[in-house]
Amino acid sequence: MDKTFYKNGILPHGGNKVGKSTQKSGRNRAILHLSKEGWSCARIGEFHGLTVSRVRQIIAREVAILTREIELAAANRAIQHPNPLHLTLFVRNAVADLVGKEDFTPQEVSEIVDLMPRILRTPQFRSYHRHELCAWLRSAGLEPKESRSRL
Repeated sequence: MDKTFYKNGILPHGGNKVGKSTQKSGRNRAILHLSKEGWSCARIGEFHGLTVSRVRQIIAREVAILTREIELAAANRAIQHPNPLHLTLFVRNAVADLVGKEDFTPQEVSEIVDLMPRILRTPQFRSYHRHELCAWLRSAGLEPKESRSRL
């Protein structure tokens, strides 16, 4: 597998830009750890000087990041490279709807490339989703046909 796939702007947690400072990331992991230790959101918020709702947001985000890291670890251990787990959940679900099954291959996606404009027209499908899908296809050695699919 091309190891640069996630180094070129597509981060394991599904974002497309470099995240916040390491200091805040460490604080966020500490908040998640305290939550797992049984601290209430109010107590964590008091300790870190945050509101309860902000603590909940941080916990939800850190859980999503850890879940994505686990998915990617499983994807990297799989025989099929690249596999659908390398795509973020939103892109994976959009492509699965077009292909008709959740466990699709890059070859199956390239076969239905004429249907791609259908998902590209949805307002939720942003340019970074399109770039992620193109990078995934390229990592499988397939070149998206930009003229036909507007990828």
